[in-house]
Amino acid sequence: MRKCWDVMQCGQQPKSGSIEARCIVPKLQEAVCWLVAGAHAPKEMQCLEVKHGKECDACEYYKVFHAELGAFMTEKEVNTVKHSWTCLLDHH
Repeated sequence: MRKCWDVMQCGQQPKSGSIEARCIVPKLQEAVCWLVAGAHAPKEMQCLEVKHGKECDACEYYKVFHAELGAFMTEKEVNTVKHSWTCLLDHH
């Protein structure tokens, strides 16, 4: 699975850019960025897109991730995973 910084071309590769400008997601090496750095996360843990007021489900990476997920999982499996993520986020 591709990482968000590869799809978004944000220049936020792990260990690149100034500390002030860097996104937390590459540091965490997390592919499912909206689970750790979405709008529900503390401000210092949010991805740069979220900090600028964008919603995760409108993000290009979110769309690519789900398209790639569907390439190797059935629709039922994808929906189960999405439901699990939604439940996880609802409890935080």
